[in-house]
Amino acid sequence: MRNRMLLKILVMMVSLAPVAVHALGLGELVMHSYLGQPLAAEIKLVGVQPGDAELIDVHLASPDAHRKAGIERPFSLSSLNFSVL
Repeated sequence: MRNRMLLKILVMMVSLAPVAVHALGLGELVMHSYLGQPLAAEIKLVGVQPGDAELIDVHLASPDAHRKAGIERPFSLSSLNFSVL
C-alpha cells in the first residue's frame, strides 16, 4: 500500500515538473522586390537556438490545411519558394 502511494506521489511530481519549450517567433518583414516584380522578402526567425537553423523546415501550408482553416489559397501561392538562411 505504501509503495502504491509513493508511486502516485512520484507520478504527480513528475507531471507537475516544468517542461522546457522553445518557441520560434517571426521578426520584421523586409521586402527586396517592388510591385510588379516576383516576390522577394525576408522574415527573420526569432528565438532560434545556435545550431538549430538547419533543422528548421519552412513551407506553405497544404491546400488541405488551408481548407480546414477556412482560408482561401490562391494557386499563385504554389510557386513560392522558402529557404532558411
